[in-house]
Amino acid sequence: MSNEIDPVRYEVFCHRLFNIMEEGRIAIGMVSGSPVVVEGGETSCSLHLADGTPILVAAGILLHGQSTRDFIYKAIELYENDPGIHDGDQLFFNDPYISGQHTADMVVIKPIFHGGRRVAWTGAIMHTGETGASMPAGSGGGMSNIYQEGIRIHGLKIVEKGRMRPDVFNTITEQTRDPHFVGMDINARIAANNVCAARYLQLLEGFGLDFVEAASHKIIADSERMARHKLRGFPDGVWRSRLYADTTGFKDSPYKVTCTMTKEEDEICFDFTGSSPQVEGSLNSTFPATNGSLFVVLCSQLFWDVPWNQGMLAPVKVIAPEDTVVNCRYPAACGTAVFSTGCMIQEAAHECIAKMQFAAGVIEDVNSAWRGTSGPHPYFESINQSGNRAVGQVLHSFATGLGATPCRDGVDTGGNMMNPQSNIADEEIIEMSSPFLCLGRTQATDSSGFGKFRGGMGPQMIYMIHGTNQLNLGIKGTGRRTPANWGMFGGYPSAVVESRLAVDSELPQWLKKSCSPGSFEDVKALGGEIVDPPNNFLRPSLKEHDLLIWRQVGGGGYGDPLDREPERVVEDVKNLATSVAVARKIYGVVLAADNLGVNWEATEKARAELRQERLDNAIPVAEWRRKNEAV
Repeated sequence: MSNEIDPVRYEVFCHRLFNIMEEGRIAIGMVSGSPVVVEGGETSCSLHLADGTPILVAAGILLHGQSTRDFIYKAIELYENDPGIHDGDQLFFNDPYISGQHTADMVVIKPIFHGGRRVAWTGAIMHTGETGASMPAGSGGGMSNIYQEGIRIHGLKIVEKGRMRPDVFNTITEQTRDPHFVGMDINARIAANNVCAARYLQLLEGFGLDFVEAASHKIIADSERMARHKLRGFPDGVWRSRLYADTTGFKDSPYKVTCTMTKEEDEICFDFTGSSPQVEGSLNSTFPATNGSLFVVLCSQLFWDVPWNQGMLAPVKVIAPEDTVVNCRYPAACGTAVFSTGCMIQEAAHECIAKMQFAAGVIEDVNSAWRGTSGPHPYFESINQSGNRAVGQVLHSFATGLGATPCRDGVDTGGNMMNPQSNIADEEIIEMSSPFLCLGRTQATDSSGFGKFRGGMGPQMIYMIHGTNQLNLGIKGTGRRTPANWGMFGGYPSAVVESRLAVDSELPQWLKKSCSPGSFEDVKALGGEIVDPPNNFLRPSLKEHDLLIWRQVGGGGYGDPLDREPERVVEDVKNLATSVAVARKIYGVVLAADNLGVNWEATEKARAELRQERLDNAIPVAEWRRKNEAV
C-alpha cells in the first residue's frame, strides 16, 4: 500500500496532521486559561484510526502518549453497542486504572465521522488541578486508596450528538472544590476536539478518504520500521538500574524501582521485576501509568527521531509484576506516583538506555539523569486575594536541571523530560490566580551533580502567602534524603531536594526595611517557627506573610570531578553554581586569595590528596559486589 503513495504528497499530509494537533493544543490553552496548561504546557492532543490506534501524538506532555488510545479502546469496548457511539458524541474519562497517571488526568475523546461511518478519533487530555479528593489538588500523599482521590469517571457522554449535556457537566464539576475551574478545563478539551475534528475533515476533503487512510497506516508502519532499524544499530545486551525513594507516603522508609533492559536484534524489553511491593500511600503506579512513564523515556532518549505512535511501540515489551509499585492492584491509591515512582521508572529506564548508547559509541545521545523526582511539589487550597476559591499546584517542576553529557555540562533549569514544550511558570500569572507573592526565584548553588561535566542547576523559589489568612499548604514528592538523579562514570548524583516553612516570623519587619530573604540561611534567620516539612506534608491555616522556600532537583554529573578544568570550577564559583567549599572538597580546586582565579600549586596538591584518600578507602571489587548484591 505504501508504495502507491506519492512521497511529496505524503510529507505534506504528515505536516498537516501534526499542525492539526498543535492547533488543538493552542485551542486548549486559549479556552482553559489554566497556568498548568498555558504556562506548563501540560496537555496533549492526538489523532487515531477508527479502532483507536494512534496515528500521531502531539509533542505536549509525553506521559499521555498512550493515554488517549487506552481510553478510546475502553469506550469502544463498553459503549459501542449500548448506548452506541454516534457522530457528535464526546466522552469524558479520568480513571487511572484505565489510563493516565491519576484522577487529575482528565480526557475528552471524540469520534470523527465521514460519509456516515466512523473514520477516526481525536482526543484532548490535560491535568486539572482539582478532583474533589479528600486532599486538595487531588494527589496528596496522605491517601491510602483510590476512593479518596476524587471523582473517577469510567466514561460519560458529556456531549451527545453535538449537544452539551448539562446534567453530566454539572455532575462532574460540582463534585470538586472549584467547579468553575474544572468546567473551564472540560470546555477546553471539547473545544480542542472540535478544532481537530473540523481540520481533519478538511484534510479528508483535500486528500480524499482513501489517501488519508493509506497514509495514516503508512505513518504507523514507518514508525515501526524506523524504531526497529534504530534498535539494530545497538549491541545486544542486558543493562540494569536500581533507584530508591525515601518515603512510602505514610512512612519515611525506602522503596525501590528496579529495571532490567534486554536488547536483542530489533526488539527491546524493560523488565521491572524486583521493584518493591505496592505501598500504603499514593506513590503506586498503575500499569497504564508505568507504560506512560516509559513512553516519556522512549520519546526523549531513544526514539526522538521516530514518529510517536503505535508503530514505535511494536518492538517494545514491558514486564511489570502485579502488586508492586510499578503495577499496583485496585483499589490502591496512585495520585502522587507521577511525582515520584513515575519519575523513578523514567530514570531507571533512562540509565539503561544511556549505558546502551555509550556501549554503541552514540556519545552525542548520552546524558545523565534529570527526571528522578518532581518534589518538593507544593499544592494548596485557599480563598485567594480576589475572594475566590483557589485550589492547585505551583508548577516549577518543569524547570529541573538537565543531566550532564560526555562533552558538556547539563543545561541549568533547562526543562523537564516528560514535556519538551513546557515553560517555567510565569510568576505574574501565578500571583494573579493564587494567594502567593514571589520574593525570589533563582538557580540553586550546589544543586547539580558534580563531575568533569556538571549537571544543570535546579531552581529555588521563595513564596510569601499574600492576600489570605486561611491557606492549607501541602508538599508532595520524594528526594529529601536520597538523591533523585544518578550520575555517570564517576559523576555525582544531584543534591537532595529541600524545603522550609517560616510561620509567624519577622518577615513583615524585614519587608518594612526593604529586605527580603534570598536563601535557606536567610529564612532560618527570620525567627518564628521554622518547619522542615517531611515528605507528603500538609499544614493547614497558614496566613499572610508566612513563607515557603524550596529547591528542586538538578541534573546528574558525568565523569570524575577531579578531571574538571580548574578554570571552569572558578567560573562556576563566580556564577554561584558551585560554592567555594564544594570547589575545594569535591573538585579539589583551591581558589586564589581574591577568589577570582586558581591557586595552581595548592590545587595540584589538593587533588593528589583526594586521589590518595580514595585509594586508602577503597575495597576490592569482589567485596563491593557482595555488598551491593546484598542490598
